[in-house]
Amino acid sequence: MNIICMLLSWHCANAQPRIGMEGYSTSPAWYTQPVGRVYFENARGTYGEIRYNYDAERTLGVSVGHAFRGGAAGASGWSVAPMVGLFAGAGQGFSVGCNATLERGSVSFSSTDQLMGSVNSPNAASFYSWSELGRQMDKYLYAGVTFMGDRCAPDGRLAPGDRPAPAAWVASVGPELRLCLGDWNFPVYFFVPTTGKGYWLLGVEREWSLAAPVINHQKRTYYK
Repeated sequence: MNIICMLLSWHCANAQPRIGMEGYSTSPAWYTQPVGRVYFENARGTYGEIRYNYDAERTLGVSVGHAFRGGAAGASGWSVAPMVGLFAGAGQGFSVGCNATLERGSVSFSSTDQLMGSVNSPNAASFYSWSELGRQMDKYLYAGVTFMGDRCAPDGRLAPGDRPAPAAWVASVGPELRLCLGDWNFPVYFFVPTTGKGYWLLGVEREWSLAAPVINHQKRTYYK
């Protein structure tokens, strides 16, 4: 079961070269191993990322795409990044997805959707969606609410032991608090699924700009 998708909104009309990393861990009842992701975007908007334990446990995933951005400092900013990718390991297949963000002042909205198909079984497919709405309360604190939905086929992504019958839709919603310390972010989520027990999700994130910013921007939560 895919459980991670962070989102980062930017007040930039032009893409800035950047590289970032993210690491997350959750309750033993869900993933048994930490989830990691490294991403890169150049000045032309070409985007790529490498993931481990993200698409499925013990699985490495790679995706590439292009980020389209608009907006300016002090006004609404937006971004849309369609991507295609492959994953291999305990799960093998392909993915098609799109990440989108919208920001106005201190309020930001982000959404990530991903469709995954299995090479091992043509009938196995899964769909994952993550949406987040929140506000930067001050320099150090971001607060929001997150919705996560996941629909897996019988032999799709690995899932927690208490998940419902195969091919069922699992929806979870919960609050987020994010501690922002300079370039380091420490998000904490608590999800309450429609079935099973609630669980915590803890993360650490860092991003580096590879060029001086053209206009000022403010970090929110990332896309992941």
